[in-house]
Amino acid sequence: MDILAIYHNWCTQPFFMGGNGWFGGYGFHFPPILMLLVIGLITYLVIRSVRRPTPDTGTTSPLDVLNRRYAMGEIDKATYEQMKSDIQSKGTFD
Repeated sequence: MDILAIYHNWCTQPFFMGGNGWFGGYGFHFPPILMLLVIGLITYLVIRSVRRPTPDTGTTSPLDVLNRRYAMGEIDKATYEQMKSDIQSKGTFD
């Protein structure tokens, strides 16, 4: 049985199309694709409410910023080495 046949059989049952299901046979019919969108929206909202964002600690050192800039290609190796030695010579950071 292919996936389209499974989808067709699942979405055309009376439970999803009014009948004696969710809407008590009042003729309130959802097209199958709209029903999948409603299920997707509910899933999205549940996942979004459960997932918590990680807090930003805000403790980025100058050496971390320099390493990130070098890794992203914003500065070349000579500039990186010069700035790294300047930061380390101050002795207050990593």
